[in-house]
Amino acid sequence: MTHSGQDNIKHPSHYTSFPIEVIRMIETILNSIDGLTPFQYYCLGNEIKYRMRAGLKDDVMQDIGKAMQYMEFRK
Repeated sequence: MTHSGQDNIKHPSHYTSFPIEVIRMIETILNSIDGLTPFQYYCLGNEIKYRMRAGLKDDVMQDIGKAMQYMEFRK
């Protein structure tokens, strides 16, 4: 795998457009919340991921739609 391909796996640009990488943001948020089921944590992590990358990789409305779907799954 090329170096640029590795960057797309380890540090994709649509997750590094913020002061901290989105995975670290998700980690911090999920570690600060108590009382969710494992599935709810999973869904919240994905909701955050899609909201943060909205419009940076795919269509903004598609990403927001995915985020909202994960929000519904958490209920």
